[in-house]
Amino acid sequence: MKALSSLAVTVLGMLPLACGGGGGEGPGEWEAPAFSKSVVTSVSGPDEARKPYLVALDDGFGLAYSVGSVGHLARLDGSGTIQWDEDVFDDDSCSIRDLEVAGSGLALVWTCLSPSRGLYFASYDLSGGLTASSTVTDQTNLGTQNPHDAAIAWNGSGYAVAWSSQDLEDAPNPNTTYIFFALLDSDGQIIGDASIFDTSYESAGQPSLVWTGSGYAMAWTAGPTDPNIYFALVGSDGSISSGPTGIATAGSFATSASLAKATEGFGVAYMDDQGNDVNNFDIYFLRIGSDGSPQGSAAKMSTAGDTGDPSLVYSGTRFGLVWSWYRSQGLASLPAIYFGEADDSGKKLGDAMIFENDDAAPHPSLAWTGSKYAFVWHGSQNLSDNLTQILLAQY
Repeated sequence: MKALSSLAVTVLGMLPLACGGGGGEGPGEWEAPAFSKSVVTSVSGPDEARKPYLVALDDGFGLAYSVGSVGHLARLDGSGTIQWDEDVFDDDSCSIRDLEVAGSGLALVWTCLSPSRGLYFASYDLSGGLTASSTVTDQTNLGTQNPHDAAIAWNGSGYAVAWSSQDLEDAPNPNTTYIFFALLDSDGQIIGDASIFDTSYESAGQPSLVWTGSGYAMAWTAGPTDPNIYFALVGSDGSISSGPTGIATAGSFATSASLAKATEGFGVAYMDDQGNDVNNFDIYFLRIGSDGSPQGSAAKMSTAGDTGDPSLVYSGTRFGLVWSWYRSQGLASLPAIYFGEADDSGKKLGDAMIFENDDAAPHPSLAWTGSKYAFVWHGSQNLSDNLTQILLAQY
């Protein structure tokens, strides 16, 4: 276990709210939660703290993030104070891809390039003890060439993993990036073999995966020319039972899906340029039925354009999401973080800027605790001092 003396948590106070940019409750009726922020950890020097993933536990949070070449898994208490922080890997070619609550523990997946090329899995108990680990791609001949963009879902006794990769040996086209899918037991060992999820596209990636209670649901980005968001239902045996169905506007450039399971059906948030400008994305939200069919039209959640990195959760009655907004100022791009909600039918309720300028950076990750939203992101409080931080917001 790592020493925590340098990882002080500093509460930075409350920021004023901006009321939403339209929605089902009418002007002034919807209001974002009063988020406050705290610093989970600060890193000074050339190694940046980056791309955190957050999940809610009964009495706090699980957090995965990277600092330089080192991947970390940490447990936070309810205030955001680190209880333990374990090194998962030390390899600057590796990137954490997803984090999942797995029964009474945590599980994560990461991918590495050469010389450690592969898709990796590890699980930990809530005291920080390693309970299982494996190299998923050492157990199959599929999806081994360049694994990236992985996702994991816990089914109560094991896992499903999805990842994108080229495959020079067994795929129909060795120059194409496919989605690969495998079932794992609780020790991270493949059950049966991996499969190529779909071969209809020139390129596919960015899977988002959830357990439905009887199988899995997955959303991902795929070509051919104008990338669309596709959705499919998958049986507990790994076979596709519904889809794939393209859910974004035909002719648009859609990418970066974030999928959430609802009481009935699903919600998916994604970036889409609506065929207008590939450099000017907005965030859209779409309700999907239990049978995998889109329900109505997608709601435009953002109001400012130049957005990215959506992260979606379901609260039991509403969908909450956070995303980044990139504003150009001279030669710099100053991001802000937005929060928005949609009701259970998929109608937008509102959106609001939460943090901006030095307080914000890409890749926010949102969680629902059972009573409130919380999210993490990496920020740069002082670029001249090379200071980067992992920050937590809750209310």
